[in-house]
Amino acid sequence: MRYFVLCCALLTAFTANAQSIEFGVHGNILNFSIPEEISSIAGVPPATTETLALQEVFGVGYGGGLHFNFKLGILRLRLAGDYNMISPDNAKFQTYLAQYVGTSASAFRVEGGKITIYGGEVNLKITILPIPVFQPYIAGGIGWSHVKAEETKVTYNNVPLTPIKLIDEQNVMTLNAGVGADFVLGPLSLYAEVRVTGFFLDPTTATYLPVGTFGVTF
Repeated sequence: MRYFVLCCALLTAFTANAQSIEFGVHGNILNFSIPEEISSIAGVPPATTETLALQEVFGVGYGGGLHFNFKLGILRLRLAGDYNMISPDNAKFQTYLAQYVGTSASAFRVEGGKITIYGGEVNLKITILPIPVFQPYIAGGIGWSHVKAEETKVTYNNVPLTPIKLIDEQNVMTLNAGVGADFVLGPLSLYAEVRVTGFFLDPTTATYLPVGTFGVTF
């Protein structure tokens, strides 16, 4: 709660003193490192006693959202909302399960497992080189996200197995930091940014790495 109150106070201060308020849209390309491991698959005896890490089976995800910038000199307070999704790479997942069971990947068929993430964050952007057109910056902040995963349906030798739930549905706090650059083109600006976000998932922590965030601000 104290983090929420602090963010509200900071937002109120910037709003009251902001020289201008900017609005924009952005898109994300991301990866999601899942801390969960599969230690058992109902109905299939394992070939190994070791657990397998799920971060090996997810591909590239996509998403986007809206943002508002409260501008004060070289500082900007960015309030953003995002919706992102990422799905398992079925071929990688089948290989992963084959390693667990000790059989060929063709024995498995995998469907579902999509993870959706939506929420918001408050970031402080600091322009480190305030020159015309090209303005690199650093950014960091705090946020909140709702994380939900569909059940992953697995078929082994044409026999449906008990669906696997990769992540429990939950609301989590997030922290993030990154670097980027604004390209100022008259009344609008384009920006590109890379950042790492820590998700405090139950029971462990995952990291969510946007390979790229690209946006336009008016």
